Amino acid sequence: MSEILEYTLVVFASALFVTGSVAVYNSFISFESSLQLRGTFTQITNLASEAIASGKSTAMVSLPASNIVCKDRLLSFGVGSTVVTKNIPMNCDFVLEISNGTHNLEFAAHSGELDLEVT
Repeated sequence: MSEILEYTLVVFASALFVTGSVAVYNSFISFESSLQLRGTFTQITNLASEAIASGKSTAMVSLPASNIVCKDRLLSFGVGSTVVTKNIPMNCDFVLEISNGTHNLEFAAHSGELDLEVT
């Protein structure tokens, strides 16, 4: 009888360990994805700010399949259902769908409006 009890406790403890490990892994993956999204958005907003200050900025950026939208001074970067936004001090009006990979982002500020070209 004690052997059955020991076996049951070992199986139960193992199941709890596996469940806990999966939960921790899923939390980490979600945190990492959010951190990468915010880091990429910081690169994009820094490029936009540089273009507003100097007229133009260009950089190669590794991007996931995403979209960059700017309307009414609100710059947004979205991946899946997650979107981050920031107000910018210049008018803008563009919507870009971007495929996964490394892209050249070229912001240009002219005539009081910010434009973005992705290649």
